[in-house]
Amino acid sequence: MDELNQKQHGLLTFGGDGLVLAGLKQCAQAFCLSVACLAMSMVQAADSDQQLDNVAEMEGRDLAEGVVEAAREAARQVENLLQEVNLLRHGIAAQVAEDGNTWHVGIAESQLALGVALQSLDDHPAAITELERAVHINRVNHGLFALQQIPALLLQVRSHLAMEDWQAADERMQYAFYVHTQALADNEAEMIPALVDYAHWQLSSYADGHGAIPSVRLVDAYQLLRVADSIIDRHPTPEAYPRASYLRQMAYIAWLIQHSDLDMWLDADKLDARVVEDAWVINMTDENYVSQRSPYLMGESALEEIVALRKAQFEATDEDSPDYRQSLLLYSEAIKQHADWNLVFERRYEAMDLYQRSWQLMAAHSGAAPEEGFQDVLMLPLFRSDDIVKGHNETGLTVPGYTRAFLNEDVLSILSSGRAARRVTLEFEINRFGRPTQVEVVEVAPEDDQDLRRQVVSLVQSRKFRPWIVDGEAQDSELLTKSFSFGMD
Repeated sequence: MDELNQKQHGLLTFGGDGLVLAGLKQCAQAFCLSVACLAMSMVQAADSDQQLDNVAEMEGRDLAEGVVEAAREAARQVENLLQEVNLLRHGIAAQVAEDGNTWHVGIAESQLALGVALQSLDDHPAAITELERAVHINRVNHGLFALQQIPALLLQVRSHLAMEDWQAADERMQYAFYVHTQALADNEAEMIPALVDYAHWQLSSYADGHGAIPSVRLVDAYQLLRVADSIIDRHPTPEAYPRASYLRQMAYIAWLIQHSDLDMWLDADKLDARVVEDAWVINMTDENYVSQRSPYLMGESALEEIVALRKAQFEATDEDSPDYRQSLLLYSEAIKQHADWNLVFERRYEAMDLYQRSWQLMAAHSGAAPEEGFQDVLMLPLFRSDDIVKGHNETGLTVPGYTRAFLNEDVLSILSSGRAARRVTLEFEINRFGRPTQVEVVEVAPEDDQDLRRQVVSLVQSRKFRPWIVDGEAQDSELLTKSFSFGMD
């Protein structure tokens, strides 16, 4: 139980290892159960193991033997789970009979284990019932807003999602977060993982198109990360948290809002669909962040904070330290990404000043040529694997299904056919304001994919690129060759 409590914040993290591991486990269980069903049907149809062994005599003996053994192993695992469920049920009944108290605190742990076992058997209705009882027992013993109930609440979310009941899952997630807000002080560090998890839940909901107005979930996610950043900023050891990553996510969310239907995202008809109260955000941050109605300003403030963070880290690093060059590069890149943001929003002169500032920083402190890192072909906006869209980087686009909603329509149309290993190689120049010019197709794979050719050319022509910086000034580039690869995970 202690281990589960320690891991509770990772169960449903949108972008973290928790959801990945949970998903892999569920996939493995699903495979195991499907093979178990095959095994059970084979056993029921057979008079003895001899008939199962006869399967292995067919053509492809090794493969047949492997399937049969896998089926037997899966059946054994299911049987073990059924025995575990029975033992847990008997143990709970015995404890109730011994103590005469159906709400004994020790029962909650057994109820939680029973819920997990039932989930492993894919019996989610029964799992939800047992987990709800675990929630109630913890409330009775620890209080209405006790954090001890959080593991059972998050496990209920998992079962509701498995049953494709998103509304129920959303209500459980909302309540779990509400419990955190009631149980913890405003500036308590334990609020940070809860805020980040709930922000990622909002993003996942937006990506899947859930809720009355899915795009308002972007605003809720931004506000939650804003609160998390505010708490980290006041924490005695802010370096203990991946603050820069959260701020990058906020900038990306601002870009999504810019490209959504939320140009007037504080309209009354949209406020009703919100799940995070702005008054609470204002109270938690001590500043009226919601007054920033402009997506540009929302991203700008986040990226400025990253620059300040990287500057402080660089200035605190000794020049003889092995980390000195890395801190310099991070600081320089933060300034360039701030410049990128201004360029994407057509604030050209602000962008050019920032690119020059980054170049001057490298020229003053780097032993290498200052041009290093200033002449890469980078399509903007630049969000890498530590942001929400995994695999969206400067070398290509490989997009997991659950993140496809985060890409614009041009990229989605290219990905929609689901073909693998599609590639277009282009030649073009980049002018000093980041616009591609003289775009020509060099190669298309497959050769006859004219739609791919047209769509990639259109995509490149519609985007900005980081301009070349030479001697601190943005200049038109030479003729460049760039390959764009598209595939689906």
